[in-house]
Parts: sequence; C-alpha cells; structure tokens
Amino acid sequence: MITKRHLIVVVLLTFCLASTLFMIVPTRSSPGVGDYDPWVDINDDGQICGRDISIISRAFGTYGDPINKTALLLDLLGRVEALENQSLPQGYIGAPAYNSGWIELDTGWSVTMLHGLNTTKLFVYLLGRTNITSPPTPRWEYTMGSIGGDFYESNGEYDCFGAWVTFTNKSVSIERGYSDWRWDQVRVMIWKIPEP
Repeated sequence: MITKRHLIVVVLLTFCLASTLFMIVPTRSSPGVGDYDPWVDINDDGQICGRDISIISRAFGTYGDPINKTALLLDLLGRVEALENQSLPQGYIGAPAYNSGWIELDTGWSVTMLHGLNTTKLFVYLLGRTNITSPPTPRWEYTMGSIGGDFYESNGEYDCFGAWVTFTNKSVSIERGYSDWRWDQVRVMIWKIPEP
C-alpha cells in the first residue's frame, strides 16, 4: 500500500530527475566554453585571453563614434573590385593569372606545373636566370634568350640549348635543353587573353 511517505519520495525523485534533465538539455545545445569567436578576439592573435580582457578594461567607460564593421568590409570589398576592374594605360598589363616563381631546372630535365586557368587562350612569358658566381660581382643574370631551343653542330655532334614551353588548359610544361648552360632557373608567368 502506498503511504504518504512513499508518495513524497516519488514526487521528490521526479522533481530531481526533471530538474536534472532541464539543466542538461540547454547545456548541450548552447556553445561550449571552448568555442572560438573571432569578433571577441580583440587583438586578432587567434586566442581569447587576458590580453583581450585587458584591452577592453582599459577602454571601459570611453566614448566615440561606433563603426559598422560589416559596412566597412563591404565598402573595402567594393573598392577592391573597382581596382581589379580598372583598366591600365596602353602598353601595361596587370598581374599575371599564374606565376610559377623561380624553379630550379637541370639540363635535359622538364617540369610540369598546374595553372588551372581552364583555357588555352593564354599569353605565356618564360624568363630564365643564371647564377654568375665569378668575381668581380657575383649576381643573377636574367635573359629571355633561346626560348624554343637551338641546335647547332660542333665537331659532328648536335647540342641542344634553351627551353621549350608547352601548355594545356590546365598545365604548363618547361623543358631545358640537355646542353644548355644559360639558365639555372626558370619562371613562367601567364596572362589570360580576353575575348575581343
């Protein structure tokens, strides 16, 4: 038989169980302690710490004109787009759509780089340089010579100089001649040619 005492124990247990469930469910759905919020990271060091609190506490109680950060970012994006669409004076070209940087290329070797421009309507610029280590002034010597390669006969043997460029809509390949002594490094820059 259920007594008054049993009924009170059941009610108290039900209340405790319900209270525990109501405390656990909202905790699991809300952001945790370890979630990073970049808007709270005042000094942009990737960590929300005492330095951020220090910056806020020093500025506490001050007044000024508020800044709408979203509007500021949208304005900056509009300016960048305007600069990108700005035409250059005749005879000048903008930054290349692809720039390989300087690449070591041994004689007789080739290298293929992915440019991913998805077109073959390209202007390809190949530049080479040689490391001059002899005195009086060690330096890099830059040249555009021998693009496409040269063959010449010396004592009945053919030597191969220069570099070749072949490209597809996704990649560019450079091959250095097996007798070339002019280029230690090569660089490829590519511009897309717009349709007229």
